Amino acid sequence: MNDVMQTNGSRLRTVGTWAAYGLFFSAALLVSLLLTFPNRQLKSYVEAQARAAGYPLRIGEMSLRGLGGVHLSDVDLTIPAKGRLAAASPGQPTPPSPEPTILHFDDLRLDVALMAALDSKLDLRFEAEVGEGRIEGGRARVDGKTIDLQIEGIDHLSLDKLGVGTKALAFQDKLTGQLEGLVSGDVKIHWG
Repeated sequence: MNDVMQTNGSRLRTVGTWAAYGLFFSAALLVSLLLTFPNRQLKSYVEAQARAAGYPLRIGEMSLRGLGGVHLSDVDLTIPAKGRLAAASPGQPTPPSPEPTILHFDDLRLDVALMAALDSKLDLRFEAEVGEGRIEGGRARVDGKTIDLQIEGIDHLSLDKLGVGTKALAFQDKLTGQLEGLVSGDVKIHWG
């Protein structure tokens, strides 16, 4: 009986040693990847892809957060104006084209669902800070032409600092002008 306990203890020690080695090397690989990852090149790639899609993006700083997570600061996303151009009367100058909306985020944290990305779908969770306001518990899912957006908490978000205040309603034919104020609450949108 004593020999059986020694044999089992020896096997357990061997398995534990190999498990510890595997855990150590996995942790070392993850730390090395995070410390040596080319963040600047990834930032340039993301900005170029957004520009190619028609949404110019400027990112101040970018860093990885674990697997599938990214931390961005000082972000400006340009959303082109798609309103109709007013026709000029004969002999009158052409009216100016509508100005794009530039959304600004002081701090943006994104977590991408990697399994959905393998299936060519976008499923990400996000949190943002704009001035003194916050967006918490955000989730965006894009499947083909369908977009589902859910935000659990919006707390004292300044529309003007976000960039929504200037001509935010210009995409509508009958609603134009300045949108100002602080927003709090939650949002759920299904579009498409």
